[in-house]
Amino acid sequence: MSNFDHSYALVIGIDAYQHGITPLNNVVNDARAIADLLKSKHGYCVWQLLDDEATSEAIQHYLKMEFPRQVKANDRLLFYFSGHGIQLNSQEGPERYLIPQTGQLGPWPRSYRKWSIALDPLS
Repeated sequence: MSNFDHSYALVIGIDAYQHGITPLNNVVNDARAIADLLKSKHGYCVWQLLDDEATSEAIQHYLKMEFPRQVKANDRLLFYFSGHGIQLNSQEGPERYLIPQTGQLGPWPRSYRKWSIALDPLS
C-alpha cells in the first residue's frame, strides 16, 4: 500500500522519427509494456503518447496543463520517455533535451530549442 493519494504516469515512446532523425526499433513496444505494468500491477492512471501522438505540443500540454491540473501535493508522477535525446554543453552546464516525434534535423542549438523539450525544468 502506498502513501500517495493517486499515482499518475505519462509514458512516451517514439519509434517513427522523421525529418532526418533516425527511427528507432521496439521503443513503442517497451513503452506499452511499461504502461501495462504500471496500470495492472501498480494501479497507476497512465497517459500514453506513442509515435505520431508524441508531438512537442502534446508533451507540452501534459507538462504545462494536465499535470498542474491533475497532480496534487500527495500524488506521485512518473514520467517515462523512450526515444531520442540530445545534450548541449554550455557555460552554465549541460542542457538536456528530449526529441519529440515532430523533431527535425537542423543547426544546433537554435533550431533544436524551438521544438525540443528541455529536461532541466522537469527536475
